[in-house]
Amino acid sequence: MKNLKLVLVAAILSVAMISYAGQKPPQAKKVIKITLTQALTNPGLVRAMYDQIDPSFLKLEKPGLYSAIVTYNHNIYLVVGKRKAWLKFFVYKPIFVSKNVVHQ
Repeated sequence: MKNLKLVLVAAILSVAMISYAGQKPPQAKKVIKITLTQALTNPGLVRAMYDQIDPSFLKLEKPGLYSAIVTYNHNIYLVVGKRKAWLKFFVYKPIFVSKNVVHQ
């Protein structure tokens, strides 16, 4: 009877270890801090910024830099800039043309 209990405990532990063996810990994502002018050089990042950032954070005037978090290409970007630069960024939102659109 003791042998049976020992075998059952060993079997449960081995099943638990096998189930944990296939799981990888979540990969820590690195936050990339860039300025607004650096972000403007990457068209894909600019599009992600227009899609993800709400300009309402500029309503509160404060001294210093304003920052926004954007996810692009499985990376997290912290875009930092002055209020004046952010306002200029949101004044003109370009129309993005989809790659699936056929031009005639």
